[in-house]
Parts: sequence; C-alpha cells; structure tokens
Amino acid sequence: MCGRYSTAKIPKKQFEEKLKVKLEDYSPTFNACPGIAHPVISSNGDMTKTSNMIWGLIPQWSKVHNPKIKPINARSETLFQKPT
Repeated sequence: MCGRYSTAKIPKKQFEEKLKVKLEDYSPTFNACPGIAHPVISSNGDMTKTSNMIWGLIPQWSKVHNPKIKPINARSETLFQKPT
C-alpha cells in the first residue's frame, strides 16, 4: 500500500549503530502507516536528534490546525495548480 513500510526485522541497536543516533521511543513495526508517529532524524549543524512525527500535509486553505485527513503525497506535475 502507498506510504507504508516495515521496520519489523531491524533491531533498535542496529538502527542506532548504522545511523549514529540514539532512538528514544523506537519499537519495530510490521505496518508503519500514515497517521501513526514515525521516528525521524533531523540535523542542525553539529547536532543530530530523533523525534517522533506524524506524516501529512496540511493544505494552506485548511481552516483547522490539525485536520483529520492529511494527504501524504502530491503530484509534482500539478503541485502549484491544485489546492493540495
């Protein structure tokens, strides 16, 4: 399915060693899908950190800060023509 991945066979220690980061709230999952928190690695110069984030685009025309439905992708060909 679109936007899904699995980390079921990757132990926490292996992630930390390969990516050289400390994962706080990591638990392997077979079906990582949109709408649940995913571990994200970000870097700001010398500092690298991990945090859990929920994927999704919030359209500029949305009247609510956290809509129930958040698209997870957009076509590059129509990115500037369509509202989402």
